Amino acid sequence: MRIHQDLSVAIAPATPGTIRASELRHNRVLLSIGAIGLTALLLLVVMTAIPGFWAPGGDTAPIGDGLSGEQISQKLTRLCGAVLGATLFAFWTARNYLRDGTFRPQYYQLYLLRFVLGIFTGFILGEIAGGNSSLNGIADEYGPLAIAVVGGFSAEAVVQILQRIADILVAAVRGNEREQAQSEAQAETRRRLSEASARMQDALAESDPDVRAAALREVAAQLRER
Repeated sequence: MRIHQDLSVAIAPATPGTIRASELRHNRVLLSIGAIGLTALLLLVVMTAIPGFWAPGGDTAPIGDGLSGEQISQKLTRLCGAVLGATLFAFWTARNYLRDGTFRPQYYQLYLLRFVLGIFTGFILGEIAGGNSSLNGIADEYGPLAIAVVGGFSAEAVVQILQRIADILVAAVRGNEREQAQSEAQAETRRRLSEASARMQDALAESDPDVRAAALREVAAQLRER
């Protein structure tokens, strides 16, 4: 037991479980992520090496009644770029833990979640850059593949962009609601003023001074309450 304790102190913070998980042959999550990333890379190489891969009759030839071969190639390129970016982030994050033998199996689910999130955000960013006319200059300068890779690698940045867009939309909706509420309040104020004016005219039309004074006081009291 003393020898075991001495060895545990010597390898801390590594443990037998983390040392085993830090070996790629025993790390199923990283192996799966690497296999998916390698598949995406090979697919990109094939699409680049074979012109008209999706449309043998021409890049713009439609496939059935759906998208053209060029459009399918662009979307698949963005998807593969997102996969490559997410794969790169996973291995870049895990490199120090694998080197030190401190990769914890408890983080398997976190790596999978971050990998899937990177694929989604990378593809979304590539679609936004490719479909938004104001961002076409960025897409032309860096290319949809590079933008998708960046989105897959930095999912947090894409989430912040989407959150900013959501905040702008929410602010616009709240602004419309505030304007509507102000308009309704102004209409209600005009209605009450019109009613008070009518009562005041009726009170002034009274011939009895006491009745007229009491009616005017009543109108004034109602205005103060509102």
